[in-house]
Amino acid sequence: MSRPYTIVLGPHHFAVLSNDNHTARLIREGKYGETDMDSLCIYIRDDIPASLWDETLCHEVIHAALAVSGLNHQLDDEERIAATLSPYIAQALLTPWLPTS
Repeated sequence: MSRPYTIVLGPHHFAVLSNDNHTARLIREGKYGETDMDSLCIYIRDDIPASLWDETLCHEVIHAALAVSGLNHQLDDEERIAATLSPYIAQALLTPWLPTS
């Protein structure tokens, strides 16, 4: 997957940022990525393998979608939901479409 610079969710445009400054902070905090709803930014470490970068983007998009929809306030286990779904969403988006027989 090419690395996007903007993700559109509903009426919102989220900047996807991955650079040394954000990477250093995320490493200190023990995170691969983070979604900031106040600035509409998704931060992802730039020192991780491409497959982990892609899965982290899906993980953070789930957080953003839950926040935009308002469902994040109704969930007690948002992190578990994002962690569980993100590998499957990444796989579905990254797997080439196969013709049906």
